[in-house]
This record gives sequence, C-alpha cells and structure tokens, in this order.
Amino acid sequence: MELFISLQDPRQRPRGTRDSLGFEQTWTSYGRNIVKGITTITNSLDNFIVALLGFYLSEENTNNNKDKEAFFIRFEQLTAYMRLEKNSKSTVLGITRAKKNIQEGNIVLSKSNLILSSQISYGLWGLYSSALADVGLIKNRVVTPKGLEIIDIINSNYKQLVEYIEKKSKNEDNIKPRYKDYIPMLDDMLKDITIRNKMVNVLLEKSSLYQYVLDNEILAGDGKLKYVKDFIEDILTKSSDGNLKNEIKDIKQIDKVMLVANKIFDAIRHSNYDGKNIDVFISNLSSIRFPELNLPVNTKKLRNKVELEKFVDHINSKQYKSAIESLLEINKKIMGERESIPWIEKRKDDSLKIRVKTHDVIEQDESFDGMSYNYFIYSYLSIAKELKTLK
Repeated sequence: MELFISLQDPRQRPRGTRDSLGFEQTWTSYGRNIVKGITTITNSLDNFIVALLGFYLSEENTNNNKDKEAFFIRFEQLTAYMRLEKNSKSTVLGITRAKKNIQEGNIVLSKSNLILSSQISYGLWGLYSSALADVGLIKNRVVTPKGLEIIDIINSNYKQLVEYIEKKSKNEDNIKPRYKDYIPMLDDMLKDITIRNKMVNVLLEKSSLYQYVLDNEILAGDGKLKYVKDFIEDILTKSSDGNLKNEIKDIKQIDKVMLVANKIFDAIRHSNYDGKNIDVFISNLSSIRFPELNLPVNTKKLRNKVELEKFVDHINSKQYKSAIESLLEINKKIMGERESIPWIEKRKDDSLKIRVKTHDVIEQDESFDGMSYNYFIYSYLSIAKELKTLK
C-alpha cells in the first residue's frame, strides 16, 4: 500500500497532486487500442442502463439544456433512491448522501438536495455520457437510433414504470410514499436479460478484446474475474489475433516502465531524503534488481518521449542518477502544465528539496512482475463478465 504524507499546511501543497509523472495519459493512449468507450469509472451495467433511460426522458420532456440538466438531476435522484431501497449495495453514484436522505426521510427531488457535490459533473450525466457516446448510444446527450433499440424494449416491457419515473422527474417533489410501489418494477427492468444482453454487447463490441472475451474464459475458478495481469498473459498465450497480441505487448512494456519509474519517484520522496545528497538515495538502489525495460515500437503516443527514452536507457545501464534526473524533468514539466511546482528538486549541490513526501521504500526483493495498472481494462472485464453470467 502506498502512503502519502500531507504537508503541514495544505495550502502549501502543490496543486495537481495526482499522477505526478503524467503516465495515465500515456497508458490510456495505448490502452485505447484494445478498449473503446468504457472508462475506469464506468464499470456498472446498471448505471449504463439507467443513464441511457435518463438521457432519453430528459430530451423528451425539456426544450433547453438548463431544463434538461435539472430534469436529469431529479431523475437520477429518484432512481437512486429506488435502487437503494431494493439493494443497499447498489452501484448508485452518490450512495452515501442518498442513503442518508433515505434514513432521514428527506427524499425530495431537487437541485437543492443533491446526492453528490455536483451531480452534473460526478453523476451519470458527467461520468457515463462519454462512454455511451463512444459506443454510439447517444450523441450530444441525445439517444441515437442505436440507443432507441434498447429504449424501445424498456418502453414496451416497463411502460408503467417509465411513465411514473417520467412524471415524477418533471418537477421538484417529495416522492414518498408511492415510489416504493415501483421499486420492484425498476429492479425487474435492471435484471431483464434481453435489456442487459443488448446493452453489454453494444458496450463491448467496438473493442478489439470483444472476440477474445466471447471465445475465452475470463473468470477464475472461484467465479470472480481474473486479475488483469492473468487476463493479459492469457491473451499472449492463447490468442491467434496477431494485432491484439502486439497491442498487449505494447501495453505490458509501457506498464513496466511506468511501474519502475513510479516506484523510484515515490521512494526518493521519502521524508528521510529531504535535504540529503541524491547519492544517499542512489546508494540504496545499487542492490535492487530492476527488470530490463523496453518502450513500445510505436513511440508516437509517448508523453515526454525524450525523457522517457533517457530514463529507460539509464535504468538499463544502471546510471541511476541520470535516470532520476529524467524523472525530475518529467515531473517538472507535468507540474508546469498544471500551473504548479515540482514535487521534488535537485539543488546545485545535489541535495534534494522534497515538497510532497512519502514513507515509501523499494524493498531489496521488490517484485516488478505483472500488471501495475488496470485502468479501464478492469472496467471492460467487469462488463464482459455479464457475457458469462447472462443466459
């Protein structure tokens, strides 16, 4: 587990304190070769179905974007309460506030009673719209003919439910007590095999992983999803798709580089090294057995390509000081783009100034095997699991 220690005064903490080397964008550019649409945070089939219905009803019942957003907020609140009444472990976004409102009887559909700090940004409207658009189910948050194929099934089989949700979402209202009568209907809709099969195939079919997950097992012996690293290795050994295997190899290579780079960058920011000469840290690296690093053949997608190439070369030749300097340059660039300051600097006398400290260390027997980043591949597999469980 990585432990990050905050500075004494949070106002002094550099902004942009996430993904300090900007690797997420690079990994994503390679990962998007095999997964389209689905994102790291869009891993719930229920949320996709509910979101699609919400975009349809909000478009049908409003004339401008402001009213459409307000309608969608009330729709999301209503369906969240209904889902949580049936299943307290639902994948509802804003589950904490929604549960609190249910417990307190504060079930009012209103922009003044949000279940997230910003439902538009962090709810279904903001988080699921891009994925739905990427797979062709909506465009500019309007349901497409492809999306209407699923909506038609919902309208045909759950007309009474849709009419109730539509009516209640039109105005600010306290939805107790009758809404509980419709909870079983919503639960039935979300469990509808026809709807789920249609949605899951649309979400998966544009990705190059699609045929592989259709033809191969993605579940472990206990019925749970395989680890991403095991899934990746399975593709390399079992797949006959040469292009897919090459894309997986690229991902594995960039993943390994990112793993080593992040471990070094986190470890050098240990509070013990603040003010110390960089050689003190380097002396602790000499006994670490780093794996040989390679970058993908196609380097056009690399962010900070020159610095990454230098880092790889220096690690492979055990020139650790130069390798670290490459990482410091990357961090400086990334923080500059975020209008912030570097997390760590090397002074002219080679002493270190550490602004964002950790307690991380690289163990003597540190493992660099497997996949260190799951990102949206895990989300894709979570959705793909439905292919194996829906009958």
